[in-house]
Amino acid sequence: MLLTFVVPQFTEMFESAGKELPLPTQIVVGIAETLRDYWWALPLVVILIASFWRNQMNDPDRRYVWDSRFLKIPMVGDLLIKIEVANFSRTLATLMTNGVSLLTAM
Repeated sequence: MLLTFVVPQFTEMFESAGKELPLPTQIVVGIAETLRDYWWALPLVVILIASFWRNQMNDPDRRYVWDSRFLKIPMVGDLLIKIEVANFSRTLATLMTNGVSLLTAM
């Protein structure tokens, strides 16, 4: 919404001031213009990306590669590990509270 309605207004404001836009702003304006001109392609791109992602996640070997890449991302990897350890601990605690032996619960 911002890219299609707000950014063009800022572009007009900067053009009327006669100032050159900084590179990051030029990139955002370019994305906004592309989105405005080719809005119809956005659902197609989303469907293609979702199909590709589903295909990648259904193959165990490719999923292992993606998981290892995610774990190597500096802050994201630590967060993912902590989330998984918390989920494992919560499930283990629930099983043991309900009388399941440790060996069976593991």
